[in-house]
Amino acid sequence: MNVRLTVTGRMYHTAATLPEQWDVAEDATVSDLLDQVNARLESPLPPSCLVAVGDEHLGALAAYENRALRIGDEVVLIVPVAGG
Repeated sequence: MNVRLTVTGRMYHTAATLPEQWDVAEDATVSDLLDQVNARLESPLPPSCLVAVGDEHLGALAAYENRALRIGDEVVLIVPVAGG
């Protein structure tokens, strides 16, 4: 099944090398997708990265609510930007 991935924040340049559409198993979870994403990155996503699926905020990578993905879901990763 296909899901969409959007990465914002300080890693958006690095994430530009990632596909926007991901083909995942029918029983895939958010954690499964994040494992695939981290495997393609030079350095893993930081624990402070926020995770959302559609309009549902799941928490930061350090402690997020894992859930099953559905066809057409959009997973949004928001990597915090330091500064003011």
